[in-house]
Parts: sequence; structure tokens; C-alpha cells
Amino acid sequence: MTNDEDQKRLVTDNETLKQKYKVLQHECQVNQQEIVGRKRIRVTKFRSQLKLQAEFISKLGFMFAYYLFKVTQNQEFIDKMMYRQDDLEKLSRTMIGVLTTFDDAYGYSNTPIVDTYETRFILGIVGVVANLSTTEKGRRYYSTMNSGKTIMCIILKIVHRLPSPSGNSLKK
Repeated sequence: MTNDEDQKRLVTDNETLKQKYKVLQHECQVNQQEIVGRKRIRVTKFRSQLKLQAEFISKLGFMFAYYLFKVTQNQEFIDKMMYRQDDLEKLSRTMIGVLTTFDDAYGYSNTPIVDTYETRFILGIVGVVANLSTTEKGRRYYSTMNSGKTIMCIILKIVHRLPSPSGNSLKK
């Protein structure tokens, strides 16, 4: 073989390799697009599931807070609850978790409108705290105990940001 033949063969081999590379590159792009497409579908599905679960939990929380609010309007119930400090402390930790999550999720810029289960859940908790504060022990708990003071601080932070007219009635 001569140098010219070797050079032609090398050029041909190079062109063949370039073509194979382009084919492989195209296949890789197609595979990546398919993978990205499948992942987008999964993300959409997960978002939908998460939204449904969040709505369910918000409704459940609202119902819990609403009925607890109604029950805490009964003075006898409040008195019994105030004697059970361990249960009150557990309830307070739960309230702190819910209120903190709400506060973290909505910050200053995107507090949801009042007519959502989420906001009603929070307002129900505020109502429970208000009801429990109608007794001397309740006022003492929310003004002296760490968890009570934490709840009050978070509530004040949230109520301050609630849009009118809902926040106005709570601020009074």
C-alpha cells in the first residue's frame, strides 16, 4: 500500500467514525429526551398526589381545629384540659409545628386567602388558644411557659400578615 491509499483509507475510516459518532450522539439525545419526558410525567404525577394529600390534610386539620375550637368554648372542658399539663404541652407542640410550617410556607409574600382549609385550620388554632386563654391558668400558661409564649409569638406574626378583612377581626 502506498501513502495515498493509506491516507484515503484513514480519511474513509475517519468519515465512518464521524458518522457513527453522529448516530450515537443522536441516539443519546433521543434517549435523554425520553428519560426527561418520563421524569417530567412522574414529577407531574407526584405534584398532583402531593396537592391532593395537602388538601386532604388541610381539610382534616380544619375539622380537627374547628371541633377543638367548639369544645374549648365549654368552661368545664377548659378546666379539665388545664389540669392535664402533659396533654396541653403535647397539644402546644403540635400547634407550634403547624403554625411554624404555615409561617415558613407562606412567609410575608404569599399568605393564602382566608377562604381555604389551610387558613381556616390556622384560624381554628388561633380560636382554640383564645378560648384556652379565657381562664387564669390558660393566660398564665400562654404568658409564662416557653411553648405558650412561642405559640403567641407565631400567632402574632401570622395574624399581622393576614389580608383584610380577615385579619382585622382577629387583630381586635
